[in-house]
Amino acid sequence: MAVEAYEQLEAEGYLEGRKGSGCYVRAGVRIEPRPDPARPGATRPPPLPRGFIAFATGLPAQELIPWDAWGNALKEAAPQLTRVGYGEPEGLPELREQLSAYLYRARGLRCAPEDVCITSGSTQALALLTGLCCPAGTVAILEDPCHVAMRELLATAGTAILPHPVDAQGLVVDTLPEIPAGLIYVTPSHQFALGGVLPATRRSRLVAWARAHRALVLEDDYDGEFRYGGQPLLPLRESDPEGVAYVGTLSKLFSPALRLGWVILPGALRGRWREAKRWSDVHSALLEQAALARLLASGRLEQHVHRMRRIYGARREALLEALAGAFPGRVEPRGAAAGLHLAVRFPGLAFTADRLDRLKQAGVGVTPVSAHAVGTCEASRDTVLMGYGNLDERRIREGVRRMGSALASG
Repeated sequence: MAVEAYEQLEAEGYLEGRKGSGCYVRAGVRIEPRPDPARPGATRPPPLPRGFIAFATGLPAQELIPWDAWGNALKEAAPQLTRVGYGEPEGLPELREQLSAYLYRARGLRCAPEDVCITSGSTQALALLTGLCCPAGTVAILEDPCHVAMRELLATAGTAILPHPVDAQGLVVDTLPEIPAGLIYVTPSHQFALGGVLPATRRSRLVAWARAHRALVLEDDYDGEFRYGGQPLLPLRESDPEGVAYVGTLSKLFSPALRLGWVILPGALRGRWREAKRWSDVHSALLEQAALARLLASGRLEQHVHRMRRIYGARREALLEALAGAFPGRVEPRGAAAGLHLAVRFPGLAFTADRLDRLKQAGVGVTPVSAHAVGTCEASRDTVLMGYGNLDERRIREGVRRMGSALASG
């Protein structure tokens, strides 16, 4: 064993044998260690205490995710991959076909399979579209407030960000600036964060503005399937397929653990998108794509969505009732028509760091709208976001009770 070890070290260039003398370490093989850099402190927040009730946004009901159905779909899909090597950047043809049909059934969105491109979550779709339409130095217009991730994504790309106000109906279209812009980012079906639903008149004016300024409309339909009362509104893309890129995700429908999303592209962007996607990650995970295609083909995903719409509707009602009971006449819930969260305004009450800390000490967490403000939005100080997707009715009522007690002290 010792002889073999010496032979291996000599073969790798660490030792040299000298005839009649022995083995020696070769000159120049030592690498001086780097000085130990100062290590920054941990950036992760401490874990929440047991029993803490977090009204977190963007989370579906974790305990109700049908992982058995997903596991079965993976088993059914796995043999297919023995016949597949690298895939196309746009995604598996069968999944693009299934999504095209599903989006028409669920959202009334008409698109051909070749319009559909599969992404590794909606974040990748937003990042690639930003790179294509808003390179460094160009302008992107964002709703204010909007999801902090989109703001940070554009800032990282060096894009100039122009915040634009929203009201109870979504983006205020009439005051859009008369300047060139690479894209305008909107959430018309359920504005994030305040929950407005963009009416038809504003939609048509937005499309006209984007055409006049040659800006891509980036439509993020992050939770449009969950609408309570009436059918989900048609996506904005139906108004102008060649001017709107529509982004969707599996994160709210099923689980954020599955990094699958999709974008419906204008024809003029397909070629450039294909290359950008190829150099990003070649293609999204093929096994998960094949499994999702099976869930859609069998109807199991839609069954889950229909079931969850009823459950989320009951949780929304529980939150509205609890708020009315704990703060009679003192709160203004917004955005209750759709989605998995409410924006709750407390007139005359500023959610300062001290007040938010008092809520945490009471065992309840909410997100101030100021965390998602791009510029200075009027709702920043007195409005919080309360997600109910991942909380059952009992915990919702208890969380609001804790809020009432904590805020009663000032």
